[in-house]
Amino acid sequence: MQLRGRLREDKSGVGTLIAAVFIIMIVMTGYSLSLLTSNKNQEYYNTLREMANLDYDRSRENISIMDVQITTGLRLNVTAKNNGPEMARIIWIGLFDQTQYPEKDAYTSVSYSLSPGELLAGMGSSISVLWGKNYVVQIVTERGNEIDRTFYPAKSIKCKLDLLALPSSIYAGENITVLLIITHNQTQPDSIQNVTAKLTVNPSGSVQLMRGPQQLFVLGLNSGSSAFFKWIYNATQAGTIYFNASYIDAPQGTYAISQIKVKLPPGGKVEITGPSQIQRNTWTNYTIRAFAEDGNTVPYAWITVGASNTKVSIKAVGETGGGKNPVTYSVDLNGQLVVQVSSNTPGGTTFTLYVNFGTTYTSKSVIQLP
Repeated sequence: MQLRGRLREDKSGVGTLIAAVFIIMIVMTGYSLSLLTSNKNQEYYNTLREMANLDYDRSRENISIMDVQITTGLRLNVTAKNNGPEMARIIWIGLFDQTQYPEKDAYTSVSYSLSPGELLAGMGSSISVLWGKNYVVQIVTERGNEIDRTFYPAKSIKCKLDLLALPSSIYAGENITVLLIITHNQTQPDSIQNVTAKLTVNPSGSVQLMRGPQQLFVLGLNSGSSAFFKWIYNATQAGTIYFNASYIDAPQGTYAISQIKVKLPPGGKVEITGPSQIQRNTWTNYTIRAFAEDGNTVPYAWITVGASNTKVSIKAVGETGGGKNPVTYSVDLNGQLVVQVSSNTPGGTTFTLYVNFGTTYTSKSVIQLP
């Protein structure tokens, strides 16, 4: 009986120990699970915090593409500015050719850092490009911001043209200033690859170019921007002169016209200098000068030289052929013209050599010797 009693007491102690172990295991497991859950929650909140910080930093990043150009070596030239308060790092430049189907996309790995307020040009110099294609240029920052810019050729855009010829009315021999303004007034594309101005004059011989623009083109004309071109001409004859401006590869109907009136100087005079006697069938030189009312010579004015006898021929110095009667030529910068006169009249015949300069007239009597 005592033996049984001891066995029951031993079994009861073992059961209590096992129960305690199980309780400890349950408590430890619960604590471990609680600790694991707490760690996971902390990692989750840390991740959320990091994402929020990244989003905040990304939102403070303000990069703008200011200009896109194609260099003479057919390379990309991107200018960007950091308008935000954070340092920014550009790690990718994308170039998308929209003239192909399907569209050809290409990314190039780069590394450019821009401090707040910094303007950086020359990005993408390793990327080859071609004229005449519709491109989209994209830059990607390390924080994941993407900035796009459309970049099309001039043939895709009908720009606004303003053409002004000044003054509207002048005298022959005076200068004309021609101003051309080409404005990219469309919202798309963001930039035009190349704008090359062209200007024609009608009648073509009515002016002489004195000075033109330093260059007739601009690379990368941005939306809302304008390109300015200036010419100075000298009016060489009286009448109406028309100027017609456009740009190379402009869409049909893209042009501007301006005109001016050119008059002969009032109260001017003209003079003939040369011998009063000439040999038969021999070319003899005569100098003609045109003057304005103030006594200054008139450059590039048109004058008419003739003779009263149809057997008299007239030509400019250096001109080939037998000459005509009358003839019209422009005087040079000094208001001077040298002509040659030849007569086939009987000996002793007197004829009149005359010059018309607008409403001004002068003449000279000439005798052909036997």
